[in-house]
Amino acid sequence: MGAVLCGHDGRRGFISHLAVESGSRRLGLGRALVERCIGALRESSIDKAHIFVFAENDDAVAFWKKIGWGERSELFMLSRYTA
Repeated sequence: MGAVLCGHDGRRGFISHLAVESGSRRLGLGRALVERCIGALRESSIDKAHIFVFAENDDAVAFWKKIGWGERSELFMLSRYTA
């Protein structure tokens, strides 16, 4: 029904992927998976976490804002293709 991928670099946590099957959304599963990640990060003394979301993914942006995550306007993301 749902899956999450979370890790850290020793200083900051990163949620790389969160997915909940469309028929299982709005039941609290996504929030529960995120809270498990946050709990595990806290156990590792990690006090801040990041998630990258495509700006046009309105449903995802709304979800993250609803559960208390905020936009970081002072950051700028850069990417590079390696191929």
